[in-house]
Amino acid sequence: MKVKILLMPLTIVIAIALLIWYVYPAFSNGSDGMLDKYGQLKKENAQLTDLEGKSSNVDGLASQLDSNPGDKTTMMEFIPDQIEEEQVVDNLNYLASSNGLAVLNISISQPTIPTATTPDSSGDAAAPADSSESAPVATDFSVKYSVFGTYDQVKGLLGKLNSFGRYNDVSSLDIEKQTSQQDSSAATDSLKADLVLNFNYFKPVALSSDTSQVFLSSKLDTSVIDQIKSSQNVPVLHLSVGQMGKSNPFIP
Repeated sequence: MKVKILLMPLTIVIAIALLIWYVYPAFSNGSDGMLDKYGQLKKENAQLTDLEGKSSNVDGLASQLDSNPGDKTTMMEFIPDQIEEEQVVDNLNYLASSNGLAVLNISISQPTIPTATTPDSSGDAAAPADSSESAPVATDFSVKYSVFGTYDQVKGLLGKLNSFGRYNDVSSLDIEKQTSQQDSSAATDSLKADLVLNFNYFKPVALSSDTSQVFLSSKLDTSVIDQIKSSQNVPVLHLSVGQMGKSNPFIP
């Protein structure tokens, strides 16, 4: 009699145990159970929401660029996407001649290809970084630039270089007096100025929507562009191609 009384609860316990044994793995087994799939669904919904937000920001950025084409032109002239040696030579020759200076030499060195590095885990050495994780940097190159003229003319050239619409930096400047060809001891008011200018260019890079901070806002910060417009008031001259161009850029 007691066995019959205990048989029913025992049967229920066994049934519940079997139910848990069969059902729980389907509910959550660490990979493809219902609970696991629900967690994955929540994660994918969060990613979708994030992508939708970034897509909306991209549309806002594109709209801002389309409505202000002058901003893009200013940036592309200040730091172009190619070295453009001919444009550098033509503009330096023009800046010198517009100040009454004679150009003695313009030579462009090969660009220095930047190598992004990240600190080693020990903190003692640097190792090349993965290009997808390293910040993009501009490619630098130097220009040796020699001119001949008066002090005021050289000073005027330096002022125009400082306000030039393409990024440049005067890394060195040597000025020496010139003597008369008829009398080597007689000084003239003419000077020879040897400059080394640093230019750069910036190749377009692919941005990752997962890591780029650009997509976190729907509006570009154009304060740098406004600063360039206000301070770099010497425009970049663009070479004319074909019959309209100069056969010799050193002729005024």
